[in-house]
Amino acid sequence: MNLWKKILKWHRNPPFVERVWNIAMNCYIYGNECYCKGNTDAGFHYHYRAIDLYAKHSFRLNYINKGDFDSPAMRIIIAYVARIFVEMEEYNGAYQAYRLLLYDIDANCKKHSPIRADVYVDMARLFWEQKKYIKAIECYQKALPIYKRNYGYINRKAAVCCEKMARCMCCVEEYKQAARYGEKAVELYRAIYGDVYENLEKCYENLSFIYSMIGDMDKAVYYAGKKKDMERALEEYDVFHLEFK
Repeated sequence: MNLWKKILKWHRNPPFVERVWNIAMNCYIYGNECYCKGNTDAGFHYHYRAIDLYAKHSFRLNYINKGDFDSPAMRIIIAYVARIFVEMEEYNGAYQAYRLLLYDIDANCKKHSPIRADVYVDMARLFWEQKKYIKAIECYQKALPIYKRNYGYINRKAAVCCEKMARCMCCVEEYKQAARYGEKAVELYRAIYGDVYENLEKCYENLSFIYSMIGDMDKAVYYAGKKKDMERALEEYDVFHLEFK
């Protein structure tokens, strides 16, 4: 092997890359152990350290090494840490974590992987908390066709996307589009769970508001009645025994 090939081999898989990867994975393991012991602060610290190392060396880990250091576990903790950042209102940290996650998915997952759609949904929540409703809508619109492609036309995740999108569209006063997605959410929830389901109550309430803003008072009253009916049905429903009282 000539000198050039030796240099190229070292560049593609330098010794420190494997050490960095091992440290990151050990941080992930220690973080899990801390969570099991109830020490959430230490668990978060170790998980954050793991994704910080992964972020700094993600180009070498993913692109140069062609997926040799791909880890579903690392994607799980990046998503977990991002959600914690949202809860802590550290929105910039959450956004950077989601960007890293999408970068990792681009490197190691298929184009229409449902993991990508899950990240878009989480990012939509981040934008919702920041009152960036247009960006939240864009995230849901990216996620919805991926869910349909992977799980078929009728699936719970698509229903949630439609429900949340309807709420976001209300916030930007796109009431006709909101009504369309709200109706779609009701259709999907009923197809999956039947006529009695907690999220249907929220959908009916939202649709009543939407149609009142559009000026269609007949539908507004209709969905207000459906909401009250759902409230009564849920009160009678025994969620522990899965049967009516």
